Amino acid sequence: MERGVSVAFDRVRPLIGMGGDKLLRALDLGIETGGEAGKALSLRRKAIFLERYLDGVKAFPGARQLVATLKEAGMSCVVTSSASPEELTPLLAIAGAAELFDHAIQPDEVNATKPDPDVVLAALAWSRTDPANAVMIGDTVYDIDAAHRSGVRCIALRCGGSSSDDLAQADAQFDDPAALVAALKRTSLDALLLPSRLSSR
Repeated sequence: MERGVSVAFDRVRPLIGMGGDKLLRALDLGIETGGEAGKALSLRRKAIFLERYLDGVKAFPGARQLVATLKEAGMSCVVTSSASPEELTPLLAIAGAAELFDHAIQPDEVNATKPDPDVVLAALAWSRTDPANAVMIGDTVYDIDAAHRSGVRCIALRCGGSSSDDLAQADAQFDDPAALVAALKRTSLDALLLPSRLSSR
């Protein structure tokens, strides 16, 4: 509890993946994101993460290999996170994939966070990619919503903590990056997204 506000984890857990500004509103704490208290809370959250938790973060199996596989297939890879550069840079380094990405959308490039589609639309604009030729890989329902609202297909990874039911609207689901890499060794990305493959592992 900080700043006199206590929120149970089970209220926050289903909101992970949503933009921090929207998360505050969803929790109905009476704290405005753009206000003094909201800005202070955001800075404190970032500090806690960097000071207490970053050292314990580990990449999911196959994270670097997945990005490398997509790059080898001739795809542009763009990060669509609302994380600040101070958080995102070390996270990409932990995954060992920082140099593989072509671009990372910065928070100041978009007007609204997920599940609004702005971050996906920004990635499409930067890469000059038609939505029909793009695929988003995420691990929350908010990733799926943002992708679909942009006309982009979405592959969901369950390793982020969401269940198959939570991710039911994804165009395909896999346990983790390694499982997706294994599937890509057998067939093409487009084939994985066919209706008959919606429950692929």
